[in-house]
Amino acid sequence: MVGRDKECAVLRRALRDDTAPTVVVAGPAGIGKTRLITEAVADRRDVRWVHPSFAAAAVPLGAFAEHVDPVIVDPLLRIRSLIQSFTSGADDPVVVVDDIQVLDQMSTIVVQTLMAIPTVRVVLGYRTAGPPTPLLAEVLGASGVLRIDLEPLSRTAVDGLVSQALGEDVTESVRGDLWRLTQGNSLYVTELLADPESLGAASLWDSERQGPGRVGGPQSLVDVVSTRVGGLPAAPADVRAMGALAEPVPVSVITALTAPTALESAEVLRLVVVDDGPGGGVRLAHPLYGEGRRAGAPATRLRRLRTLLVRELDRQRIPGMQVAGNKGVLALAAEPFDGRERILLEGAVAAAGLVALPLAAELAAQIGPGEHYVDAQ
Repeated sequence: MVGRDKECAVLRRALRDDTAPTVVVAGPAGIGKTRLITEAVADRRDVRWVHPSFAAAAVPLGAFAEHVDPVIVDPLLRIRSLIQSFTSGADDPVVVVDDIQVLDQMSTIVVQTLMAIPTVRVVLGYRTAGPPTPLLAEVLGASGVLRIDLEPLSRTAVDGLVSQALGEDVTESVRGDLWRLTQGNSLYVTELLADPESLGAASLWDSERQGPGRVGGPQSLVDVVSTRVGGLPAAPADVRAMGALAEPVPVSVITALTAPTALESAEVLRLVVVDDGPGGGVRLAHPLYGEGRRAGAPATRLRRLRTLLVRELDRQRIPGMQVAGNKGVLALAAEPFDGRERILLEGAVAAAGLVALPLAAELAAQIGPGEHYVDAQ
């Protein structure tokens, strides 16, 4: 990690504080929030990671789905059991919730409860993009919260990354162009340096590295992400797209629906991360990879992928109310298929059990006259 020594020291010192404050690491997309937190908690014995996403936010407690006991039906008992699972075991647990701005309301309430427990240390990653919701503002402004706002990397830090990736003989003109282009955004810098040729920045690989040549390529972080994932082979692209629609996706579902080497290829390309722990699955390596997919993919392709996902989740009978609710959400925008209305009904029942009554009503309203109509009503 380059250029974040001061912020890392502040975060580590806060985690050692006996008052166990909540720490918010804030900054724009790609600034390095997750990387900083990962480095700061690397020496902790008991770190519990929670990875919110836009896909998970569609269902209450979606971000905590892998930690929820699927046997418990009562929503209050489920929350109580969830909180106990985060506070039991080690003497000094650390709970990291990345991208808190996309949490659903019930998950946010769980985070607030954890923040109020003196023996639990909570670290929140927060992307600063627009005003927070009232509930999120309440979390960010709670008593005892320490906020670390990440600034762009300095020119010196960017030069250090260039030297690590390309060697010391890179010309000053290239270094200057890269700095002006990225403005110190760490994801932007690292993506360009990882594979500049595929991003149209081939001047970085100039064998001479002499003269005033300009660094070409994407002109913004969004362009970087779009360019990087736009030309992917079909197999890893499918893995990424499925993660964008339903992360975390069980590994068994991904491997059943894609080519044998697809998941491995997606990992090698740093598109996804595979959590091998209990209840884990495949999730995107960075939220921007999912946002680009949802925004740019053809609607027909997304409907087809939702259909494949929901049918495979149903075939494998993966338990849990969050899974049932997620299947219902996927079925809402999927292609017509046999069993769709049953899945919508099961999702509606799960949503009601999760106290998500608007979602329950939306799912049930899609069920027409037939076998499941009376139960839906």
